[in-house]
Amino acid sequence: MVLSKQELRELTGRARHGDQQDWLIKQRIPFLVGADGIPKVLRTTLSSILGAPPMTEAIRSPKLRLGA
Repeated sequence: MVLSKQELRELTGRARHGDQQDWLIKQRIPFLVGADGIPKVLRTTLSSILGAPPMTEAIRSPKLRLGA
């Protein structure tokens, strides 16, 4: 659902939460700040910003079909 601490660090190139928030603001990436002070970035938001196609239900949960 949200990026992990490590993914957020890799994305922003910053270790401190305040610096991460500054970077996200400059990049216009929406986020919320959790009670722990860590910015929360939704994976789906980041994927759409980076141009990844949206995941469809068929891709996320394939159906099992038994041969008849």
